[in-house]
Amino acid sequence: MKTVVTMFLEQAAKHPKNAAVLDIRGTYTYERMNNRSAYLAERIMEQLGGKGKKGRVALFLPRTKEFVVALFAILRAGCAAVPID
Repeated sequence: MKTVVTMFLEQAAKHPKNAAVLDIRGTYTYERMNNRSAYLAERIMEQLGGKGKKGRVALFLPRTKEFVVALFAILRAGCAAVPID
């Protein structure tokens, strides 16, 4: 079974310049979202003590494209997101 992460990465490889997410301030391409989420996922894993460590990550951001990138990075790190309103 494919995960959201693997399906996204497949799309990013096939269509890196296509729009992946947008908000009123602009658009992120698959390439940019992939790069930003990969970087953030690495930082999350560092904070948790390394690759393979799982945890819950609180997410307190406005509902923008950065929220989507952060949410995807959390999933990419193998963690669960806990959105806080």
